[in-house]
Amino acid sequence: MAALSHVILHLTLCNAAAQATPKAPVAVRVKLFDRIGQQTFVQTYQIAPEDMENPVVEFDSPRGAYRMQIDVPQYHCLGSDYLAIMPDHVRKIAETLSDGPPPASVTPMILYGDAPLSFVYVKPTFVLFDKSVDCNKPIGDPLPGPPPALRS
Repeated sequence: MAALSHVILHLTLCNAAAQATPKAPVAVRVKLFDRIGQQTFVQTYQIAPEDMENPVVEFDSPRGAYRMQIDVPQYHCLGSDYLAIMPDHVRKIAETLSDGPPPASVTPMILYGDAPLSFVYVKPTFVLFDKSVDCNKPIGDPLPGPPPALRS
């Protein structure tokens, strides 16, 4: 059986939901899609009216890189992000939902793994090289583009 990791998702709701004062629980749906677009997880959570200011949802997922979609259908709040989940780790993620569709984004390249704290402390920079580079040969200039952002 695959090792699962716990995900704690802290949500900031869109303006429509933040300004509402619901009298009943509000449904928040979280979906995960794998690298080939297959839905691997879907769960609807009921957020109590008193928790609407700082809603938190939690779930377990196997390791992998995923595209996450979050929606609150009652208020048309939507959010989308990419995340990497490592086995036996807890992921704490903060997501801000927007009114209407989330801004379009390019699929990122995700690097993930364990590193000694001293390595992370020096804030390494990652660069990409063309895949035609051979071992033990000069590598040339890195490919253009911004370095990927590191997220915990």
